[in-house]
Amino acid sequence: EHWQAARDHLLAARDAFAERMGSASPAVAGEDRDLADVYQMLGDPARGIALDREAVAIYEAEGSDGVQLPAALDDLCEQLAPGEQRWNEILPLATRALSLLEAQPDPNPQQLADARLMMARALWETHGDRAQAHRLAEQAESGGVEPDRKKLATDWLAAH
Repeated sequence: EHWQAARDHLLAARDAFAERMGSASPAVAGEDRDLADVYQMLGDPARGIALDREAVAIYEAEGSDGVQLPAALDDLCEQLAPGEQRWNEILPLATRALSLLEAQPDPNPQQLADARLMMARALWETHGDRAQAHRLAEQAESGGVEPDRKKLATDWLAAH
């Protein structure tokens, strides 16, 4: 019930941003990313994936290689991983997100850790370089700052 209310609120905010700033504004992309998570929780992953793809396209069109594009790419990877687990599609997205973050002079440590863990998962699932997957997961575990998200890396390492 609260997810439907969140969806309605975010849709209204998205519409207001689109009306004021245009449908291809970064503000709309931000609402798309939030809506994607809500649709995932509402059991509509296809709509969540579409919204995350739209957010990535907006940031790309804007020429943003900063914080927003890598985060949007990582969000899209997270949307694609459950269910069908489209790892062959995820791998290039995760590679790009990680490359953009590693090129930054001072990337957000948690964002970098999340991107490394996603890259590790994608490498492992596509039968890529498994030693590199372990190194990335170890870096994610040591570099993360949020305990719950560090635990994801710890759990992944224990299982692989």
